[in-house]
Amino acid sequence: MTEADLYTLYKGVYVPTCLHPPQSLQYYEEFTFRPDDILIVTYPKSGELSANLCT
Repeated sequence: MTEADLYTLYKGVYVPTCLHPPQSLQYYEEFTFRPDDILIVTYPKSGELSANLCT
Protein backbone atom coordinates (compact mmCIF):
# COMPACT_ATOMS: atom_id res chain seq x y z
CA MET A 1 0.00 0.00 0.00
CA THR A 2 1.40 3.40 -0.99
CA GLU A 3 0.96 6.79 0.67
CA ALA A 4 -1.45 7.70 -2.10
CA ASP A 5 -3.69 4.83 -0.93
CA LEU A 6 -3.54 5.97 2.70
CA TYR A 7 -4.61 9.59 2.20
CA THR A 8 -7.28 11.43 0.23
CA LEU A 9 -6.82 15.04 -0.86
CA TYR A 10 -9.93 16.91 0.28
CA LYS A 11 -10.14 20.65 -0.41
CA GLY A 12 -6.37 20.98 -0.26
CA VAL A 13 -5.94 18.91 2.93
CA TYR A 14 -4.78 15.31 3.11
CA VAL A 15 -7.08 13.21 5.30
CA PRO A 16 -6.63 9.53 6.23
CA THR A 17 -8.75 7.45 3.86
CA CYS A 18 -9.44 4.80 6.51
CA LEU A 19 -11.02 7.41 8.82
CA HIS A 20 -12.66 9.62 6.20
CA PRO A 21 -13.80 7.65 3.14
CA PRO A 22 -15.37 9.66 0.30
CA GLN A 23 -18.88 8.79 1.56
CA SER A 24 -18.22 10.39 4.96
CA LEU A 25 -16.78 13.52 3.33
CA GLN A 26 -19.90 13.82 1.19
CA TYR A 27 -22.07 13.37 4.29
CA TYR A 28 -20.09 16.15 5.96
CA GLU A 29 -20.81 18.48 3.04
CA GLU A 30 -24.55 17.78 3.18
CA PHE A 31 -24.92 17.84 6.99
CA THR A 32 -27.08 20.61 8.44
CA PHE A 33 -27.03 21.69 12.07
CA ARG A 34 -30.30 22.39 13.85
CA PRO A 35 -30.71 25.62 15.85
CA ASP A 36 -30.88 23.70 19.15
CA ASP A 37 -27.75 21.55 18.53
CA ILE A 38 -24.95 21.81 21.09
CA LEU A 39 -21.33 21.04 20.18
CA ILE A 40 -18.83 19.82 22.76
CA VAL A 41 -15.29 20.17 21.43
CA THR A 42 -12.07 19.25 23.23
CA TYR A 43 -8.42 18.85 22.37
CA PRO A 44 -7.21 15.27 21.86
CA LYS A 45 -6.12 13.55 25.08
CA SER A 46 -7.69 16.27 27.24
CA GLY A 47 -10.27 14.24 29.10
CA GLU A 48 -12.87 13.88 26.38
CA LEU A 49 -13.98 10.58 27.94
CA SER A 50 -14.76 12.40 31.18
CA ALA A 51 -16.68 15.04 29.24
CA ASN A 52 -18.73 12.33 27.56
CA LEU A 53 -19.50 10.67 30.90
CA CYS A 54 -20.79 13.98 32.28
CA THR A 55 -23.41 14.39 29.56
